[in-house]
Amino acid sequence: MALIEEAGETFSPFNLYVCPLCTESYFFAGRNKILGNAEFSLDHLPPESVGGAFKVLTCKKCNNEAGYDEAELLRLVTFGSVPDKRRNSILPYTYVLNKSTGERWPVRVIKTESKVDLVFDEKAKLHNEKLKKFLSEIHNGEHPQLQIFVGSPDFDKISRALLKSAYLICFVWWGYEFVFSKNTELIRKVFKKELVYPTRIPTIWHPLKGQEGPVPPGVSIISKDGERLAFVVTIHLQSSAESFQADILIPNPTDNGWQKLGELDKFATANSPTSFEGMMIPPMVSRIGYSVAWNVVSWR
Repeated sequence: MALIEEAGETFSPFNLYVCPLCTESYFFAGRNKILGNAEFSLDHLPPESVGGAFKVLTCKKCNNEAGYDEAELLRLVTFGSVPDKRRNSILPYTYVLNKSTGERWPVRVIKTESKVDLVFDEKAKLHNEKLKKFLSEIHNGEHPQLQIFVGSPDFDKISRALLKSAYLICFVWWGYEFVFSKNTELIRKVFKKELVYPTRIPTIWHPLKGQEGPVPPGVSIISKDGERLAFVVTIHLQSSAESFQADILIPNPTDNGWQKLGELDKFATANSPTSFEGMMIPPMVSRIGYSVAWNVVSWR
């Protein structure tokens, strides 16, 4: 086992922490000092802006770069909806335009048989003076014709943000056995935009009622006809206006785990085979490792 000696300190792999996202930033924790090549900060899983409660250390560079993708995820969760469950489709977020000022206000459009309602963010209605003034003008009839602007979500950013949260949740489950596995290296290439993920992200997108969801947050195994195919990371997302559950497929650590994901796109369609079934697995708190954990749970 390699040891590092410096100024009376002994550093071993047991007190080395490597950023799980880039695997390039690190720090050593000794008795009297901490040495490293980068600053680290707490990263929320999923992002705190969409209700993330779990935390893990990542380097500040990775944390900050992911912020652009996570901002797009927040906009989608706040103003998106799921009108067609069969296709798991997500409506783009919309805005109402104030023609006199040019300001755009995010809004959800809810259409019933008799009327169309515009639902603005509750916090903004309470605290944003400009929006309160605009709503008062609408109420007084000063804007008889409202113009609605339909945005175009950047689904590449949304996918990377969800994949990042799923990736880090797997790191919490399995530690560095997951991070330094072959298929996980391919996931990091997706983060760098060097590779396209072989299946859609999220695989399935559910609206939630309150805090309830079809599957509790965590890691599951998806199987078909007794063959265990991939991991499914379930993430609950929450904003002031919407609640969703996102299911993200993660490759198993076998040699064909990456290719299996490409075959599972049909899992997210209306005609998905009924023989698919899932099995929840607990966090691997003993850190027995990603590959070992897979061997244990897939043994028949």
